[in-house]
Amino acid sequence: MNNHISSLQQIQELQTQQKTRFYNLGMFPSQRFHAFLPYVREDDNIYFSALIAFGLMRLESFFSEEEKQLAQTIRQKVIQNYPLYESVNKAHLYNFYRTNPPGQYPNGYVFSKLGRFQLPTDADDTVMIHLTQESSPEIALQVKAHLEKHANRTKVQNTLKIYQNLGAYSVWFGSPKMPIEFDFCVLCNILYFVKHYELPWTTQDEDSLTYICSVLQQKQHISQPFRVSYIYPRAAIMLYHVTRLMQSFEIGRLEELKQGIRQDILCIYHHKSTTLPEKILLAISGMRLGFYLEIPGLDWQSKDAKNLAFFYAPMLAGTSSGILDALASYRLFQILYRSEAFYTFLEMEYHLLHNFFCN
Repeated sequence: MNNHISSLQQIQELQTQQKTRFYNLGMFPSQRFHAFLPYVREDDNIYFSALIAFGLMRLESFFSEEEKQLAQTIRQKVIQNYPLYESVNKAHLYNFYRTNPPGQYPNGYVFSKLGRFQLPTDADDTVMIHLTQESSPEIALQVKAHLEKHANRTKVQNTLKIYQNLGAYSVWFGSPKMPIEFDFCVLCNILYFVKHYELPWTTQDEDSLTYICSVLQQKQHISQPFRVSYIYPRAAIMLYHVTRLMQSFEIGRLEELKQGIRQDILCIYHHKSTTLPEKILLAISGMRLGFYLEIPGLDWQSKDAKNLAFFYAPMLAGTSSGILDALASYRLFQILYRSEAFYTFLEMEYHLLHNFFCN
């Protein structure tokens, strides 16, 4: 067993040890920023913290008993913050930002004051939180009922025409400001939740899986990433999500696509325009599927690695204007999100898998 205590200690050092101006005890700091403009804000969202807690839980089989205890300590400090992000109207559903007291777009001068940008409860944060706090079967069923209630029943506008009538799950739990929308990575996370809790497989699950499989078969994660995953519009990030699902659960329709996914990983990995952060995500994705990829001269302190945007907020998406929706895919009209603690977790995940292949 390799000693990974130092990596876990690095992650723990990035976790807030006491309440600060921007973050509560146990949170992992993150920032929202713009790719071109001098805009950076500390961003008190629950998603990065829950994502790290989830990742540590998934990797526990690699840890010694001492390392497991440290990982569990880190996770419990994250979990204690979850009530601050729970929906004020519906139990067991969660928001990206604080709800108690409200804290939309913290430290902002514009977005925090405009109702148009207030986020409703969402599926991604909700399922990630329930994956890390091990909810009861009854609560998991209640969450799934909410997911099914807000799945598509009409015609989704934010995706390709061939998918608009699918009864797949929506990113949002319902709001006049936020229409039903599809996102490849969010659907991967929801199906992970369904499989993890061994919940009944319904039409919504099947249609969500159809969306994921068709995107991969048609290579739309490469050719039209924003149209199929507008929050995570990078092929490497999409492959990171779907291989995480595949590593944990054997889903027949995805297993049939494994060879094509492997070819996609290798093709993007060796493309000259692929960035270092994307190579890291692709290497992890490849090793999850059983083939080894090494990144020579990996420099985690490089500017390229530190500026990895793991997800995006397209500020013009979801409007009734065709022109604005068309502009939403451009980086100029997007807010990006990053977290040093999550980069540190990715470094540990890469080395854990690397050591597994080499030993």
